This record gives sequence, C-alpha cells and structure tokens, in this order.
Amino acid sequence: MPDECSTYKPASSRGSFKHDEIHDRLVDDLGKPIITSVGRTLDQGGIAHKDRIELGEPVQTIIRCANEERCNLIVVSEPRAGVIRRWLARTAGLSFGSVASNVVQLAEVPVIVVK
Repeated sequence: MPDECSTYKPASSRGSFKHDEIHDRLVDDLGKPIITSVGRTLDQGGIAHKDRIELGEPVQTIIRCANEERCNLIVVSEPRAGVIRRWLARTAGLSFGSVASNVVQLAEVPVIVVK
C-alpha cells in the first residue's frame, strides 16, 4: 500500500483549535475516502502512485507537490461545465480558466486531463 502523507504545520503556527479540527476533518472525512478509492483503481491497473493529501490553492498545490515528488506525469480531472458556464461559452464565446487548464499551462511535466 502506498504511503499517505499530509503536510501539517506545527499546531502553534496554525492557530486555533477549530482550524486544526477543520483541517483534520477535511483530510480524514473528505480526502482519505477519495484517495483510497482512486488508489484502489490505480492498483488494479498496475499504475504506480503515492497517496498524498494536501490543502491549499489547487493549482499551486498540485504544481508544488508534483515538483516535490519529482513526478513525471500529472493526471487531473476536468469537472463538467455547469449550465451558466456552457451558456456563456455558447452565446458569448466566454470561457473561464479551470484548475486543469492552469495546471496544463504551468506544469513542467506532461499533464493528462480526464473527464
């Protein structure tokens, strides 16, 4: 089973108890079930991976972690555009940058975007 890691700041530098509790609940209640499920799928496909749960601004966090782990590939998902976003794209030709598109532009390694 791959290692799990979550970057924590020392409690004295993070602030209040509530902040710590919220951080822990985000990691334990939301992050771990998702990572466990995705890890099982990757294991079944024979794909090497390392589980890592981080909180932060998505684009910078993904790029930073990929660099720290010396990844040779980043896989991100592109959520389905909502009704308003599709309408703006269709009627006004407006599109908004997504986390996935920003990672593609900023990453130094190949990026695969999945739906």
